Amino acid sequence: MTIKQVLGLDFGLKKTGLAIGQTITQTASPIGILKMNAGIIDIVAFQKILSLWKPDALVIGIPLKMDGSPFELSAKAEACAKWLETTTTLPVFRVDERLSTKAARSELTEIRAATQRKSAVKVVDAYAAVLILESWLHEFTP
Repeated sequence: MTIKQVLGLDFGLKKTGLAIGQTITQTASPIGILKMNAGIIDIVAFQKILSLWKPDALVIGIPLKMDGSPFELSAKAEACAKWLETTTTLPVFRVDERLSTKAARSELTEIRAATQRKSAVKVVDAYAAVLILESWLHEFTP
């Protein structure tokens, strides 16, 4: 299977940011937020996303502490990754997402200041998914 289009997820208990990326250009774009129920994905909503974007693979961020040790949330993100593996036929890749949300907030704050767009901060989870996905894309070798 050739991987061309990849769906990135910034896992969260209440919402998960989503991004779509291309292996050819090694770029990603935010596509939205998926509402979560205590870390559990709404299968119907997720199937609609898969049907619309038709990714060849999934990339999920696994949150880790600065020393590389797991948070409590790390186990829930890993459980979500395993659920994705058993629920879809797609390969699921994990990415160390240390500081991705913090970096996304920082960059979006700069964008908001430059453009005066207050809505930019509302997409922080989707933008964090972009950063997670782009870090994977830059390491991906077909």
